[in-house]
Amino acid sequence: TYGYNMYSIFNIDCNTQPLIDNIIKVCMENLRMRIPDRVKFLEREIEIIKADEESLNKLLTKLGNDKIKEEEKIEDNKKNEASPEKETKKGKETKKTVKGKNPKIPITGDNLLQSILNEMEKIKNSLVIHATNKEKYFSKVKQMEEQGILYKNLDESSLHIDLVDEKGSRMELETRDNSYAVTYLKDKECYELAVVNKNEKGELMVEPFRFDGYMFRTIDEDNKYDELEKTKGGTLKKNPKKK
Repeated sequence: TYGYNMYSIFNIDCNTQPLIDNIIKVCMENLRMRIPDRVKFLEREIEIIKADEESLNKLLTKLGNDKIKEEEKIEDNKKNEASPEKETKKGKETKKTVKGKNPKIPITGDNLLQSILNEMEKIKNSLVIHATNKEKYFSKVKQMEEQGILYKNLDESSLHIDLVDEKGSRMELETRDNSYAVTYLKDKECYELAVVNKNEKGELMVEPFRFDGYMFRTIDEDNKYDELEKTKGGTLKKNPKKK
């Protein structure tokens, strides 16, 4: 496994070095293909939000006009309240509808203005959420593009990789150049791809070859992920291991 929820299957009936070369090649190719595809997907999500914003703004404008008309009617009614001709119409209610997210809402003359204001408030709140989500998607796209450039320019020959089993134990591929992979790797076992580097002290640092999935996820997936992390008692640890 590697990247974000990505995996590849390899034949371990071979020497270690060809296996290492194949793992690097396949994983890098998959990452370089997946990132641009995901950028396009996120950009489509942005366009959907923009289209929805446009519809909501049109509806908000219409309701704003309805509000002005209703305020004028109320003002006229106040002026004519004392008129004898109007006395016979007192108490009568007319039913109207305010079209919006929930159409066909029955409205009486007394609360029509308030209902229009309520609908306008709902739309404004939706627009705020849309604006927030749009900015999140812009941020995701930017991160994805930066990650894509990183992998595009990455020198694969400079990568020193290792495999880590489900118990967190390294396979120490750097010591197995002349070994047959099937002698130390288990068939149908899942291993996490890791990158091995040395720190300033010369110590080997093993870091999972994965990245924050925030840039890959949709807003809905973010919400589900956050809820899942809460049930785990916090975010996952990302500190590299010293070996």
